[in-house]
Amino acid sequence: MSGLRRRIAAALSVFIWTAASGAFAAPVTYTMSGTVSGTLGATPFTNAAITITATGDTTNIPNGCTAPVVCNSLSGVTFSISGVGSGTVTDGLRILVNQSSPGVVALERCCGTTGGDWVDIVDSAFMTYGLNTSIGPVTGTVLIGTPQGTVATTAGVLALTSGPVGFQAVAAAGISPPTIAKQFGATTLTVNGSTSLTFTLQNANVSSLTGVSFSDPLPAGLVVATPNGLAGSCGSGTVTAVAGSGSVSLSGATLAAGASCTFSVSVTGTSAGTKNNTTSAITSVEAGSGGTAFANLNVTSGGTPALSPTTPIPTLQEWALWLLALLILVAASVTFRRRGSD
Repeated sequence: MSGLRRRIAAALSVFIWTAASGAFAAPVTYTMSGTVSGTLGATPFTNAAITITATGDTTNIPNGCTAPVVCNSLSGVTFSISGVGSGTVTDGLRILVNQSSPGVVALERCCGTTGGDWVDIVDSAFMTYGLNTSIGPVTGTVLIGTPQGTVATTAGVLALTSGPVGFQAVAAAGISPPTIAKQFGATTLTVNGSTSLTFTLQNANVSSLTGVSFSDPLPAGLVVATPNGLAGSCGSGTVTAVAGSGSVSLSGATLAAGASCTFSVSVTGTSAGTKNNTTSAITSVEAGSGGTAFANLNVTSGGTPALSPTTPIPTLQEWALWLLALLILVAASVTFRRRGSD
């Protein structure tokens, strides 16, 4: 009965640990493989190919261990023995690396399960391995835990008298936050003039992002135009741009894998000066906070520059103009006569 209670407690601990860890942000799969002997339940086997697969999350590292030991919690451990059977390990296990010489990677009992290591693989490659990246395949040597070479599984007790020597880890790329960019429709604007302000968001991941949100507090002297000129949309999210207000925001958008969206509003400059405009960090449920977007706009006082005053040109009345013309004709006539007499 005590053994049954121990196995139930171990299974519950695995469930609680997995539930507490939440959705994997940076999944990693560890695989041990090789030719082993032992028993599964009442079935003995000799020199059978085994594959042990453990899944974890690199964000859980170092999981309470101190250097030179690095640990990672596991969401599950499964095995398959060619020609014998397969199942899921119900004892609570975690994976660890001892980076001191000669370098060991091990599946170790934990979390309410008594005992120590189940499977150990020794190789110098593990002296610089931290469980958070891809590695391998590595072929090392095996050290079966003694007397801890057995685990409880859904297919019966699995006892190994020899162990796997191959190890490989594949770390998936973590989920990246969405990106945001913004641009004003003009570089210069006169006071009380308007231009567009365009936002472009993108999800570069291979999975969807939900709850995509950001806010953009406009700088002093720049407000949402009346009307607001809203055009476009973004992933069924809510765009808020109240005419005359000093902010634009997006909330609750969903971006499919590899998708982008673009929307724009109109803004009006209410005072002269350079308007530097930076958004808040863009966020999503799956990836947390990302970067910000920046753009600037120069607002001038406007109007046509006044011409500098000039001295007015003097004018003559009409009779004086006729007199001046007559004097010019007389002078010209006298000049011609003198030249003729010469």
